[in-house]
Amino acid sequence: MNFIRYLIVVILIVCVSTLYGSESHSTKSFTLKGNITDIGKWIHDNPDELLKITGNQILKREGSRVKITRDTPKGKFTLTIEESSNKEKTKFNSKLFEAETKEIKNQESTITLSKKSGKTLVEINLKARVDRDDISAFDIKFDLDRSARRIKDMLEDKFD
Repeated sequence: MNFIRYLIVVILIVCVSTLYGSESHSTKSFTLKGNITDIGKWIHDNPDELLKITGNQILKREGSRVKITRDTPKGKFTLTIEESSNKEKTKFNSKLFEAETKEIKNQESTITLSKKSGKTLVEINLKARVDRDDISAFDIKFDLDRSARRIKDMLEDKFD
């Protein structure tokens, strides 16, 4: 009896998730020996490096908006994101502004810096939602995890 209930719940979850698309997120936290001001300034001055290290090709930059494209095993995706940061250069955001690939419904990324025991704590939060049958939450999670890991590796190489 419990197996039947479990099976019904799984079927409902799968059906509902295909109706609303696939969504996932990735979070990575780590500390760097570098000074928070130096790290924040570098991120602020080098946003293209972060985009490139995560596998994006920059097509055009106009102020805070950046048109990017990315080739994946599931196809080519082109979108425009809007970047922002706080004046202290300790929080950096990007959000989906427009998607040429209409299946992309949401994209958000945040990098937050804070002081922790004489070091700099870096928190990376990435989130995406894609409404396409052949793209699962696992596919999105895998890609977001890889992007977060590449950002972490780059910052560690520069500041640790």
